[in-house]
Formats: sequence, structure tokens, C-alpha cells
Amino acid sequence: MVCDHDHDHDHATGLVRGWLCVSCNTREGVAVGPAGTLFAAYRERPPTTILGLRIRYRDPLTRRYVFPEPSKGDGWDATAGLT
Repeated sequence: MVCDHDHDHDHATGLVRGWLCVSCNTREGVAVGPAGTLFAAYRERPPTTILGLRIRYRDPLTRRYVFPEPSKGDGWDATAGLT
């Protein structure tokens, strides 16, 4: 089944922000702009926040929940201890 909409999620938290068409979800992912732009406002106060929801994003292909990305510059190394 081909879906023309997708859950948009915050890669830093792993939480769903809203439901966007594929085109807008792609544009949102690369949009960098000043405060006050449409996507900046969307990221500041996404629909799930307005509704008081906290939904973990689940990858539609692997069916696994996405984990938050580690903080940058905190010394955390995802490959440490792996052989």
C-alpha cells in the first residue's frame, strides 16, 4: 500500500510532531529559515504539542520505534565498546 501522508517526527526526541504529506515532510526536513516562517512555527508548536500528545515514532518499514538521537558534544559514542 502506498501512503501519500506520513508522520513527521523530531529526530532529537523520537516523538511524532504531526501528520504531513510526503512533499511537506520532505521540505520540512530541509527547511532552514528565520523564526516566523511556516516550518519554524510548526517545529516550535507542532500539532501533537497543541493536543497534549506524546507519541513515539515507529518506522513504517522496520516497525521499530525510533530512539532519540544522542546529544551532540556530550562525549557519547554509539560505537564505543563494539567489536
